[in-house]
Amino acid sequence: ERDDLTMHVRRRDEERHRAVRNNQKAIEAFVTFETEEGFVEAMLQYNLNWFQSHCCCYPEKLRFKGMKLKVKQAPDPSTIIWENLEFSNRARFFRKCITTGVALLAVLLSVLMTFT
Repeated sequence: ERDDLTMHVRRRDEERHRAVRNNQKAIEAFVTFETEEGFVEAMLQYNLNWFQSHCCCYPEKLRFKGMKLKVKQAPDPSTIIWENLEFSNRARFFRKCITTGVALLAVLLSVLMTFT
């Protein structure tokens, strides 16, 4: 049984490696700065109001290969769940909705079973 599990894990790892190789689209990037002034300047440059960042007024000089960038200060590395970075915000939101729905259903069922 252990050998079966090992083979299953290896197959899953190979599938994930193939998927990563085939999908070269960057999800996120972490950038470090040599100076505090460089960090502050970058944050000021990308601190755009809603209209500038969501409409046609996004400055061309701030784009990367024609794409708009969303810049924010990174969390402390010890608080990052690195495995979750491969999932988009939409996918994480969907998973949270499913989890919340299942939890609410469990609470509702327990209340119904208790009081009926």
